[in-house]
Amino acid sequence: MWTNKLIINFFTLFSPLLLTAQKELILTGTVIDSVNKMPLAYVNIGVVGTSIGTVSNAVGTFQLHLTTEIDEAQIVRFSFIGYETKEYTIASLQLLNGKNIQLAPTAIKLETVEVRPNLLKSKNVGHTKTKTRMNTNFAIGQKPGQNLGASIGRRFNLGKELHQLATFRFFVAANNFDTTRFRINVFNIKRGRPNELVHSSPIIVTLKKQQQGWIEVDLVAQQIFVESDVIVAVEWIEYSQKGNALGLPITIPTLGTHFYKYGSQNRWKRFRGMSTAMELTVKK
Repeated sequence: MWTNKLIINFFTLFSPLLLTAQKELILTGTVIDSVNKMPLAYVNIGVVGTSIGTVSNAVGTFQLHLTTEIDEAQIVRFSFIGYETKEYTIASLQLLNGKNIQLAPTAIKLETVEVRPNLLKSKNVGHTKTKTRMNTNFAIGQKPGQNLGASIGRRFNLGKELHQLATFRFFVAANNFDTTRFRINVFNIKRGRPNELVHSSPIIVTLKKQQQGWIEVDLVAQQIFVESDVIVAVEWIEYSQKGNALGLPITIPTLGTHFYKYGSQNRWKRFRGMSTAMELTVKK
């Protein structure tokens, strides 16, 4: 009996090290537009429902790191705003290793909102506390691809009046990368979690070298009008090789609902009573 217990304890203590030692399968390729054959930057790529994923770079190429223990029947999803989502089994994607992945353009269906003039009053919604003891982190040093595609978000309670989203701000508490790039995603809500995007084009934000503090994003040109609550998320899509720290401050407890997605095609996790420093300015 003691022998069995020792064996169990051994694998409990050292299984993370054994997993690390496993060989990796690295799938590569370039994501392109199926019509004009141009590369697509910052496409979300990942094993559905897992933390394994990445984002294509500025010229459409990608590296997807898989352990050899992954089931070859699992699905790898490619998704990008304005394009049809494409899915492959890991087995079929291996046959395309190093080749082009083509995504077809598609029309984006947005909810119809009656836009009325005189949206003159502005209000700020969100959480602005930045001096906290904890951060919620994007950068995970031991994660291949540095956890690209991870997202951190917050729910903004706007009610059922018509609002135009004017400005979004988020606070970067730690950043030692030379290059950092984010995508801002605004979602409607279904069953309490992010559902569909409410804008039709990517919103890309580039930080300066090791930039920290409040990052302000102008949303006026996006013409985003909503009549319900929204979730705004910051997604990490690019970084320089030099760096290992990137995080936003997190307050616990507080009023608010915090969302985190670990991995490009993973499920959203919801945390009530938590919030990172994010603020949305709206006109009504």
